[in-house]
Amino acid sequence: MEELQFKYSNSDFILRTPSWQNPSTKSKFDSVLMGRWDNAVTNGCFRYTLDDLQTKLIPGPMKYIAQLNLKRASDRRKPQEMLSLSQPFNPNKFNFTKINDKEILIELCPDSSIKNKDKGGTIVAKDCITNNGCADPNTDVTEEKKEGNGALEGAAKRQKTTNSKHVVIINVSPLEYCNILLVPNIQDCLPQMFTQEGIQVALEMLLLSSKRSFRVCGNSLGAFASVNHLHFHAYHLNYELKIETVPTKLVHGPCHELLDWPARGFIFQLDEATNVQKLARYIYTVANHLHSNEIAHNIFLTRGASLGSEADGLQGDTQETVRAIIWPRKSCFGAKTDEVFNVAVCELAGHLPIYSREGYANLTEEWTIGHVNEVSLSQQAFNTLKEDIKKLQF
Repeated sequence: MEELQFKYSNSDFILRTPSWQNPSTKSKFDSVLMGRWDNAVTNGCFRYTLDDLQTKLIPGPMKYIAQLNLKRASDRRKPQEMLSLSQPFNPNKFNFTKINDKEILIELCPDSSIKNKDKGGTIVAKDCITNNGCADPNTDVTEEKKEGNGALEGAAKRQKTTNSKHVVIINVSPLEYCNILLVPNIQDCLPQMFTQEGIQVALEMLLLSSKRSFRVCGNSLGAFASVNHLHFHAYHLNYELKIETVPTKLVHGPCHELLDWPARGFIFQLDEATNVQKLARYIYTVANHLHSNEIAHNIFLTRGASLGSEADGLQGDTQETVRAIIWPRKSCFGAKTDEVFNVAVCELAGHLPIYSREGYANLTEEWTIGHVNEVSLSQQAFNTLKEDIKKLQF
């Protein structure tokens, strides 16, 4: 039987990737993941294949990438009914402990010798990786760390099993090539509420790939998460997205805001002052605040230009970073089947899976911007939220 454990340390992180014009070789992680995903296709593990996937660039400065994916609309599992951001995990509903073993690709296991120290220093420091569930499975109860004036209050205690693993599985209804789901601490049966540990594992998985095409993302409840079991999506999209170079403006501490983007959002980066653990804590601080205030949100992790740069593409002296975007947005409970597309995390980032031929044929940038803007917080609501963010201790 194939070994599922993928062991890694900070030395496996790819901190700089080749440009879009110079395709990179596969990292060890890429080779294992792609090979096993391709085998799953060959073995008929998916509800459909991507042979008929059509892709086009929507004319306009936003550089939207549209893809016609009719089978995802017709063949995917029906999304669960969500009622609030605080909906508890229901073991009687579908969850990822119920999947077939053949859907499991990898168990992510960080090196147990690396200590969990949240301190400053460069992003290549050995304190970049936590001692996650695979390394120390015997912890009884954990609670997310509280900081200062309650920035992380509201994080639920959770019982850790002796076998809780970070598992990578196929998405049986794929959006794009190598569409996978990362399920942190799968046996803990956590609801779809982002945890600091889960965010960190998602960041680490991104850094294990040498491909700029690899993105990791997640939807909260009320933001089109379809299963109430903590998970992230990841997939390859072989196109540069405008969100990866859009200019930003400092809000407070490490937190910036997006400029000139249809949906208002916050953004952080991985840099010389921010290691992986700190970046995960920053993202979690905002996500937890949004969750505590019943504000739906989407998270997108990708390679991109360093914050404050207005460069169009990573050229010349533009510094590459990991961009971590979090969009607070209006809640929507229940997928709308009559829409050209539902605005979840991919759509907010500029990747548009389309589920009707007519919608695909007639899509324009102007209409897309208007549709995306409908779910964005108003400027007044976003300004109020910015004032709240300034009070958080990062």
